[in-house]
Amino acid sequence: MYGTITSICFNGKTIQSVDGGHETERSDVDCGCSVPWNEKWWYDWDGIIIQTEAQHIRFLISKEAQCCESFGITVDEKFVDEETLRELIGLTITHVNLNPKREAVYRKTSDTSKVCVDVSFRDQRVLKVDLFNFHNGYYPHNVWLCWEGTELFESI
Repeated sequence: MYGTITSICFNGKTIQSVDGGHETERSDVDCGCSVPWNEKWWYDWDGIIIQTEAQHIRFLISKEAQCCESFGITVDEKFVDEETLRELIGLTITHVNLNPKREAVYRKTSDTSKVCVDVSFRDQRVLKVDLFNFHNGYYPHNVWLCWEGTELFESI
């Protein structure tokens, strides 16, 4: 059971919350991840944490730039913005799936590493979340994805 979105946190800022809360992850909801979230980690990670009444869903990428690489997250083929995320509040998630066959939107060359995730909703909408790292092969970024029984922590 994924649940209905009650709040979304983007890069440490709560975009909107149904109950007016400001916590990134509520302590009374099991995150399903191996490590509970620590607010101090926003210094090291960029990304999105979705809070439902049942769980936390994380899409995170390490943000330490090491040279001239470009990295980040796109949602529905554009860079993440608050308005796009605000529209998700109240929607019910039915599935979250890695989609290694989908081409990431932000792909400059073959040197772009990526992780693509599809989030499906009860209203048949599919949110395409892409975490990417465009680099010359020397500067990887960690991604940390977590949702209902799935946890992925790897370098891209």
